[in-house]
Amino acid sequence: MKAIIFSDWFEPKDEFKEFLSSIGYNKLNSKLNSKNFDIMFDQRVVDFCSQRLTNLWNEKVYKGRETYRFRCGFAGAGYVRDIDTTKKWIIKYNQVDAPIITYVDVKVNDYGYLSVVSEDSK
Repeated sequence: MKAIIFSDWFEPKDEFKEFLSSIGYNKLNSKLNSKNFDIMFDQRVVDFCSQRLTNLWNEKVYKGRETYRFRCGFAGAGYVRDIDTTKKWIIKYNQVDAPIITYVDVKVNDYGYLSVVSEDSK
């Protein structure tokens, strides 16, 4: 399933705020973040942002509002990702703070100790 993951410092542009309001998301803070799952997985939001992607590093992103508080000139970005929601997953970040979806499993040993392990290391 496609999703859009926003940087924790993402601040939406006015056009994005207006769009979110038009589809029923009226009670938003000025910032969105990577834990707002209703917005993140709403295909209308994914489509809106996907139609307005621009280049950043080696991928296309939906940039936040223009600001010079950050050296890059904009307030965070939204990253479109495919996520298999039938699996357990977490968000990790690469060296430029782009989200990486990592599938995990939960292990509990005979003593009740819980650990989260990458699916690759089973």
